[in-house]
Amino acid sequence: GSDEKVEFLLKEVGFDHAFNYKTRPTREALSEFAPKGIDIYFENVGGETLEAAIDHLNVHGRIIACGMISQYNTTKPYGIKNLTSVVGKRLTIRGFIVADFQEQYFEDFFRDVKALLLENKIVYRVDEAKGVEAAPDAFVGVLKGKNFGKQVVQVADLPSSPSRHDQWQSSTKRRKRKVNHIGRKTIKKKKQRKSKEDDKNQKRKLSPGTKKDHELLKLCR
Repeated sequence: GSDEKVEFLLKEVGFDHAFNYKTRPTREALSEFAPKGIDIYFENVGGETLEAAIDHLNVHGRIIACGMISQYNTTKPYGIKNLTSVVGKRLTIRGFIVADFQEQYFEDFFRDVKALLLENKIVYRVDEAKGVEAAPDAFVGVLKGKNFGKQVVQVADLPSSPSRHDQWQSSTKRRKRKVNHIGRKTIKKKKQRKSKEDDKNQKRKLSPGTKKDHELLKLCR
């Protein structure tokens, strides 16, 4: 979205190629930077960019669809014209939302990414807006591509608190304790029901079962 961002990706982040889609057609750039085609495309734009990517995908290529920001605030959604290539190229398209894998990879993510950050192997920038009143403009700015890095809004200065990872671990332990408690209650109830059934069965075995036995008991009384 800007020459400054292109320079940042190439010089600081370490990308092999980058281009400004506002000053250069996407198809032209893909033809130059990926002359042999694309095998995997991480979709986060939609519209004409997605259409260009489909044209450049190789047979059995894969699209990981995480977002389509160009379509979120438009009144005229762009209709993809080359979806027949999905069949011809036998492409795979799968939607992706972080929450789908949160339980599975949450701990691994905090362990691995934390190490990468401490070793300065992940380079990033943050755009910070001050005050909750700045939130609407910050949000609209993201949709228009005004932010350079990750857009955040600081609404207050908070005292140090447990990290999200620590909170998640604590929540997980609470859920496990709850499940174990429920499990113990269920086992206890089953044992109680079994004990009552055993008592009934024992009574059936001891109680007289014939007409003569009943008559004898009456005489004894």
